[in-house]
Amino acid sequence: MDVGKEEAVEKSGGVLGKDEDFFHITLRDSRLFVRFRTQSMGAHGGIQRVAGQRPNESWADQEWLISKRLAHVENGCLVADDEAARKFMRRFGSIPRQVDGDVFKAKPVRRRPRVRH
Repeated sequence: MDVGKEEAVEKSGGVLGKDEDFFHITLRDSRLFVRFRTQSMGAHGGIQRVAGQRPNESWADQEWLISKRLAHVENGCLVADDEAARKFMRRFGSIPRQVDGDVFKAKPVRRRPRVRH
């Protein structure tokens, strides 16, 4: 049975803060995945990873959630408000650009295969 993203996030045991609002940074279309899991990143929370499982059972980042207390919108782009958030946002392959409301789009970073010598 396929599990929808909203359902999976709710079943995650309350990883997402009930009193916290987040910006959504989408990396890949949710329709590419059959299951989702969230993970809290960092000691203070405020950043959540939403991983999606593909039909072939491999996992990839589908989106990231960043607390509105750690970033703000400026000219249609998401801008970090502290050094830890800035360091985190440098991991994307592009600047998160606003799509609609609290939803942003960024390119995932492609991992390069390791070359053995």
